[in-house]
Amino acid sequence: MNDHAERLSKLLKELQYFVERPRTGWVLEGVRVKKPLRISESKFGGTPYPGDRDQWPTCPTCDVPLNFVLQLHKRRFTGMYFPRNKNLFQIFRCPNAYCDADDDAADRFMTSTFHQTRPGRRVPLKRPEFDPEEYFDYPENPIPEHSFRIHRVADYPSYYEGREEWWGKKWVRFQNKYTSDDPLATYDAWFYEDDFWSRIKNRVGIKIAGLPSWQQSGYPPHCTCGRKKKFIFQLASIYDFQRDADWQISIGDAGNVYHFVCPPCGEKSLQTCWDCG
Repeated sequence: MNDHAERLSKLLKELQYFVERPRTGWVLEGVRVKKPLRISESKFGGTPYPGDRDQWPTCPTCDVPLNFVLQLHKRRFTGMYFPRNKNLFQIFRCPNAYCDADDDAADRFMTSTFHQTRPGRRVPLKRPEFDPEEYFDYPENPIPEHSFRIHRVADYPSYYEGREEWWGKKWVRFQNKYTSDDPLATYDAWFYEDDFWSRIKNRVGIKIAGLPSWQQSGYPPHCTCGRKKKFIFQLASIYDFQRDADWQISIGDAGNVYHFVCPPCGEKSLQTCWDCG
């Protein structure tokens, strides 16, 4: 075996270490339903469970009814973090693309909350009559109801710093070894980029657990207790006009909203951040 072949063989063996260390995640694909789902079911769009609310939530800045985005029930998503005595996770957000409430948490006002379903509470909240086109340019209309098809995936970091965060010093040493100025190392780095990342992919989309699909650089935030927060959920932009014109959501410029929590501190530590493509 010549030097180049031997070096390439060693490279592939070292890559296998990272291939074998993914994190399990679940990507959610929307499926249009023929008849309405129960209000307590997991769903994208449609009619939400009332939760602890007595009125439909409104944007504190635009003062208009929020759009219901999704809800996830614990009985179907056992791999997702839920606080003790809570079994439903919901997201609402402002239909105004230029909502002044946007900040580091999301591209526009968004509320992400946990609830507990209650036996007998089956009357849905009524969304106030509201025509967003009378108020806003480029409004987001309410989302028609979809159920979820769940895809279990092996998930990997999405960018260099994330890989260092996930794989630690072994990744740093690997990078340094195969990205030197040595012409042979440069060739191996090309092979590594071409072959390795065809197998090691960050799974994009609406996702539970796994690893964040950072569009730009990003790190998990730290809790006030000092612990690094756990990534639990990702709301991603979806543009799939050929498959389903109703299965759409736009976050900034094809961006994502990431949800983190510190499990020991509980739901009060729930935090979101976002970036765009």
